[in-house]
This record gives sequence, C-alpha cells and structure tokens, in this order.
Amino acid sequence: MNRYGFCFLILVAVSPAALAQQTEQLGDWEVREIQGPNGSRTVSITLVPESMEAQGVHMFALRCSANVLALVVTHSYMAGDDNKVRIRYQLGDATEQSVSGTLESGNQVSIYLGIRQSELQALLSSPRITVLVQDPNETLRANWTDLGSTSDAIDRLSCVM
Repeated sequence: MNRYGFCFLILVAVSPAALAQQTEQLGDWEVREIQGPNGSRTVSITLVPESMEAQGVHMFALRCSANVLALVVTHSYMAGDDNKVRIRYQLGDATEQSVSGTLESGNQVSIYLGIRQSELQALLSSPRITVLVQDPNETLRANWTDLGSTSDAIDRLSCVM
C-alpha cells in the first residue's frame, strides 16, 4: 500500500461513513473530500513525510468537518497521559503552539480542534510546517518546507473563510 493509501485509511477511520469521495493532488498536498450519508462534507488536506518510519509521524492533515477546523496527526503508537499527548506545531512564521491532543484509533492518531485563521495566514506567507507529538516517554517530529500549492490546498478547506 502506498503512503497516500495509508493516509486515506486513517482519515476514513476517523471520519463519518463515506458515500462519495474525491481525491486530488495539489503540489505537496493531497486534497480529499468525503460526502457523508447525511449530506455532510469532510474536506482534508494532507502531507506525508518522505521517511515515515524514521520520524514516527506518518501524516499531518488539516480537516474541515461540520465547519470545524482540526489538526490531525497520525504517528507511531504513544501511551499518552490520560489519553492525551502534547502537540507542538508551527505553521509558517506563526508563533509555535503547544496544545493538548486527543489520542484516537489505537493511540496512533492525535486530533486538536483549535487552529486559528492567523496561523493559516502565516502558513500561506511561509509554506512550512514543524510538528512534534510528545508523551511522557517519547517525542515524534516531522518538518515540511517549501510546500507547493499550499494556497490552493487551503482554499479547498470548506470551513476556512
């Protein structure tokens, strides 16, 4: 299975049941739209590190579902603390954020609901991302730089105005 197939499986696992799906590659981003059974729409833009095994982070995505913007990170198994991990991330030149993420899907998916519009603006002006996922025993990290088609990908997020 290629790395984008793996990402698709993870996104479907944490998304509502899908009726219709569309996938498109925009530069470094994979854009996926899933139409749910009740007419709901989930849109995600996804990055995958060049070397998933070496870094422990398997995927970074921004996802709109029910007009809520979420950061979704899939990674190697982490024990967490009360089913939570610390996520430190920096979008473009925005200030680094340290937030609590919820572990899901066998403690290999972390989700944070709280990305701000100003962070997306910083990503648009400087298309790079750094993410660290930490539990009491381990830190996983990934970096992406010179991200092509970032503006086009963000434009596809339905919950971003």
